[in-house]
Amino acid sequence: TVQFIVNEQGNVENAKVVRGIGGGADEEALRVVRQAQFTPGMQRGRTVRVQYALSINFSLENSDFTTSTPETEVEKSQGSGL
Repeated sequence: TVQFIVNEQGNVENAKVVRGIGGGADEEALRVVRQAQFTPGMQRGRTVRVQYALSINFSLENSDFTTSTPETEVEKSQGSGL
């Protein structure tokens, strides 16, 4: 969850993660929210600052992946009997 303020011009201020999951997702959520443009709040016909808390859901498109380990060829040396 990202908490932030939308100012009178619709810009994001003071964005911070209040409940994150780590793994780079928190930073990405902040990046996306900070570049967003919102419609400012209205009160009695005037634009006002509004605080929001926005939950952002992440999903992996291809979560069925495999990893491979590099194969290493081990040379076996045989000792010669002298």
